[in-house]
Amino acid sequence: MAIIEVKNLTKYYGRSRGVEDLSFEVREGEIFGFLGPNGSGKTTTIRLMLDFIRPNKGEIKIFGFDAKDDAVAIHRQVGYVSSEPFLYPYMKGRDLLRWLKIFRPCSNDLPWARLFEIFRFDPNRFIKNYSSGNRKKLALIQALIHRPRLLILDEPTNGLDPIMKQNFYALLRSLKRQGVTIFFSSHDLTEVQKICDRAAVVKDGRIVAVEEISELIGKSGTYLDVAFQDAPPQEVLLGFDVVSRNGNIVRLKVTGSINQALQRISQYPIADINITKPTLEDIFLTWYKT
Repeated sequence: MAIIEVKNLTKYYGRSRGVEDLSFEVREGEIFGFLGPNGSGKTTTIRLMLDFIRPNKGEIKIFGFDAKDDAVAIHRQVGYVSSEPFLYPYMKGRDLLRWLKIFRPCSNDLPWARLFEIFRFDPNRFIKNYSSGNRKKLALIQALIHRPRLLILDEPTNGLDPIMKQNFYALLRSLKRQGVTIFFSSHDLTEVQKICDRAAVVKDGRIVAVEEISELIGKSGTYLDVAFQDAPPQEVLLGFDVVSRNGNIVRLKVTGSINQALQRISQYPIADINITKPTLEDIFLTWYKT
């Protein structure tokens, strides 16, 4: 079942491109990565999904509801964290959560004390005295506390230290096991590869790929790092995608049979060889260099 359905979504700000002709679906109970550098259209897409802004064309459905006509019904079931959340500076953390609860009453809230423990968060201080990391923790807690059916997260780990990121990833995996759908927008390739089931890659406001993470990596070939005993003759490299070369050390990208590639290069004396799969970062950089 698709929780989010986006079809031919286009948004321009005057003559400036926001996003153009985006189409994708997010399945129920998955962690879906929305991957791209700053300025690629990630935040614009999220604002359109939440009806903060309106598209020039295209449509969005969430839970089967129209994102424009049924925004209030959708928002009741969504937890959202913006990339730069605004929080009232002269309220205490706990008071902000109590106030927000008035707008979204829920008899099945996640235990506040448990969330405070997971995020190592002190709710009894004024927000203006929180560090940027603690303000991000409070934003995450307010998005989670009412047990949303869908989490929409825009660069949610900015400001979190490495230990807190690991706690957060573990919490997201737990929520996924409970059936929560998570839309995870990020430019951090490592975390997308670590926690997401699928990802859409956005470049210049357009989607260039939507794949399972494992398939994205599997389709992208294999790297052979070969140290020849002597500088290899040019003919040994013909037909290979030569990624880099430094004297007798060559990095080759192989998209066909590894066995055939090894048979070819083994005709020449080899000092060392290493075979690796590309990371999501390798793949991402390849897209963005073209």
